[in-house]
Amino acid sequence: MAQGWNTRGLLSPHGKEWRSSNLRMVLLKPRNAGIQTYSRWVEKPDGTRVRRTEETGPGNWEAIVSKGIFRALVRCLSDPERNTGGGGKRQALLSGVVRCSKCQAVVTQGWSRAPAFARIAPAWAG
Repeated sequence: MAQGWNTRGLLSPHGKEWRSSNLRMVLLKPRNAGIQTYSRWVEKPDGTRVRRTEETGPGNWEAIVSKGIFRALVRCLSDPERNTGGGGKRQALLSGVVRCSKCQAVVTQGWSRAPAFARIAPAWAG
């Protein structure tokens, strides 16, 4: 997704090209779903400080995505089983991320002499 936006000349708010890491941070912002938050630093038992963000209610701005879509995106991007790199670049948007709603199989991209197509790989297939 970041590469596609960069190719089209869509720059980050800082005027730079998108990277997957900063795009992920933007996509995970509750404000996209019209949710107001409050952040504070808390100290863990081992003495390290971490930032905790809590939802405080609806914001006074219009949401750009529904809460349902936002929650699904957070589940997807926060899934520890999700492959987040090291295996080469994804060639199709959401390939390897989206799952079939009926069988939970991963949607992948396939190639033939015809144009690209979506292929469902059974969840049990490695």
